[in-house]
Amino acid sequence: MAKKQTPPHPHRIRIQVFQLIEAKLGKLAVRDLTATAVRAWFAGLDSSKPTRNGHAYAILNMICNTAIKDGLVVANPCDVRGAMNPKGSQTGQDSDHGRTARYCRQAGH
Repeated sequence: MAKKQTPPHPHRIRIQVFQLIEAKLGKLAVRDLTATAVRAWFAGLDSSKPTRNGHAYAILNMICNTAIKDGLVVANPCDVRGAMNPKGSQTGQDSDHGRTARYCRQAGH
């Protein structure tokens, strides 16, 4: 009899999401983040995991919003439209993640 698979614990998911951010953007200070860097990071995420990517983007967006409130930056570099709402992957439409990935490849990012 096969053992029932249980979903990963929410804490484990949060750790994985933070690791996604840390791997590519962790060496940058928040004040040094640019919209181009954020778009390139997002485009480099595994497009087969849109929900995970949306969660990672949402956390980065929250970090940047906190930096604004703390006076560390004047604008939030997270400007990928629809990144936190990956519904295109569920409807078969071209998602914003896919468009962003193509844009970054074409621009050489």
